Amino acid sequence: MGTKARRLKEFLSRHPKCCYCGGDMDASTQDHFPPRSVFPKRLWPEGYVFPACDACNSTTSEDENIVALFARIYPEAMSDEEQAEVFKIMQAVAELHPDLFKSLFPKPNRVRRWLRERNLTLDEGMTTKDVPIMSIDHPRITAAIERFATKLFCSLYYMHTKRILSPSGGIFFRWYSNAQSPDQLPPEDILAPLLRLFPELKRQNTSLSAEFSYRYGIAVDTGTSGAFHVAFRQSLAMLGLVFGDISKVKIPENTTVLRPFKH
Repeated sequence: MGTKARRLKEFLSRHPKCCYCGGDMDASTQDHFPPRSVFPKRLWPEGYVFPACDACNSTTSEDENIVALFARIYPEAMSDEEQAEVFKIMQAVAELHPDLFKSLFPKPNRVRRWLRERNLTLDEGMTTKDVPIMSIDHPRITAAIERFATKLFCSLYYMHTKRILSPSGGIFFRWYSNAQSPDQLPPEDILAPLLRLFPELKRQNTSLSAEFSYRYGIAVDTGTSGAFHVAFRQSLAMLGLVFGDISKVKIPENTTVLRPFKH
């Protein structure tokens, strides 16, 4: 048995069940999550490897490029290498989902409305095409982000509680981009008491917090509930309140609830 096969066998002996489908399936592989496509040079955080069945491992394969595109488009200047990586992601999205890709570029009246809502104006010589915003209204985008978030919060819950989120569990979920106005964001005075822990994310002693960071808290009484606020650069953020038994929680109106995958 080779080194890679031996390490996988040892990993699966410690983590025998898939952490994404409520432990219904045996784990058969390791899943790096968040995926490498989110990170420049594909350098993902050490330790963020999770047990997955084959079905769960592949269920977000197309979604990951969509999310990576939003996670890696940001105002700051990118290196030539980063630009080339993002361009490859854009090409993949355009080839697989041409209608979605076309929808990313808002029409001029939409851009002007966005500027007015923020009391911004175009600089002299600029047109609406020069404004660095993307439309996120396509339903395929919402579906991709929700599947991605299901894996993300199931994996973080597993990491920090040592529990698999069971089929009776659920996640209150919200996501937002840097195109949204401040009044649409979760109030910091409510989040701060819930999110007191800040893990150090690095690869080979290099911090990755500029690309991926999160705050979290675990219920001290039962250890079966947790809150996670995740940010990908300054581009995309996700909030997940994870409950081990969703039937015991009153679900607020207009709340998106994610559940472990079913196969």
